[in-house]
Amino acid sequence: MAGINPVEDNPGFRHALLAPLPDFRIQWVKAHVDTPAGRYKSEWKFNDQGNLFFSFSIPFNATANIKLPHAKMENVTMNGITLTNSGFHVTQEEENTLIEVTSGTYEMSYVPSKPYKKSLSTHKLLNDLLRHDGGACRFKRVLSSFCCIKCRYNWAKGGASIRELASYPSFSAPEEKLDELDRKLATILLD
Repeated sequence: MAGINPVEDNPGFRHALLAPLPDFRIQWVKAHVDTPAGRYKSEWKFNDQGNLFFSFSIPFNATANIKLPHAKMENVTMNGITLTNSGFHVTQEEENTLIEVTSGTYEMSYVPSKPYKKSLSTHKLLNDLLRHDGGACRFKRVLSSFCCIKCRYNWAKGGASIRELASYPSFSAPEEKLDELDRKLATILLD
């Protein structure tokens, strides 16, 4: 999870690949590896909004490539400045940003291009919402027409979201109620 990896072409950890694998269900990871070249450290954490924060340490006289997942280089800050102005060699590799660094400590943060925090919403299929206990309870509290929707839902066969069903007169859920439901459903994390 911390992603401290040796590089085959550089034995003895004179160069490492730091490729952490964040997971919102875990929230944070701190790890270090003592190597012949010195101690490598890798830490990451999420804040409540799902933003990522990293801290890496590379030992004296060593180098590393840092691979930030789901990061757009223009959105990453490193030690308080934008990554594109850091002076380090940076490349964008599909959804990942790669940074070549020398010995030192680096603090980075960004909003991931793909959300790690998965939650329910009125844009998801109604089947998914009703299958999740917490989502169904909040749905019941917010929309009084829940019973009607649940009873009549058999004809929809799981292929419609609450927002799509709300356009039908028999379901009629006002936009403000759907927005309120989205705010409440966003607090329910999915596995």
